[in-house]
Amino acid sequence: AERGTPKAAQIIAEAEFGYRQMRPYLETLSPGASVLEVGSGPCILLAQIVSDFPLLSVTGIEPIGPGFDGFEATLTQIRAQYCFQLVNAGYEDFSANQSFDLIFSINVFEHLPDWRHFLRFVRARLRRGGKCVILCPNYGFPYESHFGLPIFINKAFTERLFRRRIAEFEGANGYQGLWSSLNFVSWREVRREAAREGIHIVFRSGILRQMIERLHTDTEFRERQRAIASVSEWMLRIGIVRLLEAPMFRFVLPYMFLEITP
Repeated sequence: AERGTPKAAQIIAEAEFGYRQMRPYLETLSPGASVLEVGSGPCILLAQIVSDFPLLSVTGIEPIGPGFDGFEATLTQIRAQYCFQLVNAGYEDFSANQSFDLIFSINVFEHLPDWRHFLRFVRARLRRGGKCVILCPNYGFPYESHFGLPIFINKAFTERLFRRRIAEFEGANGYQGLWSSLNFVSWREVRREAAREGIHIVFRSGILRQMIERLHTDTEFRERQRAIASVSEWMLRIGIVRLLEAPMFRFVLPYMFLEITP
């Protein structure tokens, strides 16, 4: 795929966003530390990490499939140029007896068939002193960001309302099966599960301000999320962002920045 195509532009924009979020964590790691990305896509983010932090041991997990049509050449080139391990499987099938200093997953958590199992996977794979960072939509906020749709009641009811628009979007973008892959995970559910499993998890609320700022600096992202761009401008103008960053509102923030420690 060419850099200028819409799908390529989105993948590059998301990789750049992910790198900005992860760089502060990467900078704290010692040479030889192990890093795992769950959901590496065409590995653009991994390539950037290896380029800037060559002394880290970097692994990516990605069950490469039909969604990467047109990106085979890019992936082949990246793997030939940069030194990292890529496991062509789901994290559930990751059999290596290995632990990590940093695990991260960006815009993948909402697609996992069993996100609760993933939390247990992270707990088992983190080294003492390690961290896991998860960034993903929060479906406690009634908006589906992939399709730009309001959520009414739940996933099933929303699908009935917008069945045609969902099918048209998937067909036009080559994203067949995207809607069915979404698990509509919410912070309320994650917090409850973490408490049940004894997992220490923190919601970094500063991500709200960053996402709003991104709507004004990232033209590709703004175009995809134009349904809420005007709302974000209104929020900035009246100063409501500071209020929404309070812990009591985390259940309804549209995006989650979660940090897990052993």
